[in-house]
Amino acid sequence: YKLGDHIITPTEYSKKLLLNYHLDRPITAISNGIEMDFFKRNEKDGQAFRKKYGFKKDDKVVIGIGLYLKRKGLLTFVELAKRCPEYKFIWFGYSPLTVSPKEIKDAVHTKLDNLTFAGYVERDMIHSAFSGCDCYVFPTLEETEGIPILEGLCEKANIIVRDIPIFEFLEDGYDVYKAKN
Repeated sequence: YKLGDHIITPTEYSKKLLLNYHLDRPITAISNGIEMDFFKRNEKDGQAFRKKYGFKKDDKVVIGIGLYLKRKGLLTFVELAKRCPEYKFIWFGYSPLTVSPKEIKDAVHTKLDNLTFAGYVERDMIHSAFSGCDCYVFPTLEETEGIPILEGLCEKANIIVRDIPIFEFLEDGYDVYKAKN
């Protein structure tokens, strides 16, 4: 942070964190943003997502998005799948497991009939997944912006987030549902 003349960070929340470092340069919050026209709920695309992954029309499908990191809430997502066998869970995202701690490797290798790790997919599939899911769960432990939340909000997805400071701008029960654990 001390190499540049000006620091740009994606949110006021992350700016507040950086201000605690007592840096001697300006800090500006500018969102990374999303293409709002692209992330619009589309029933046909949602059906294509369900067909590709073998979900039936009456299946209750829960999606997660993120790298294979503890910080992204991957362990919580897998635990939810274990506790809720009546729902179908699918996680989009990928990180090399060779550099992952054992608990993450074990989580990704969890064998459950209702849990799929789809790996990396193009944004078209993320859009389709938002359009076809019943719920998007974002159990992240810490974020500086959380782009998938913005995408999910544009898609009018049902969203559950961990109740952490970055999501103070979201109203519980209106924009999203917040969970403490």
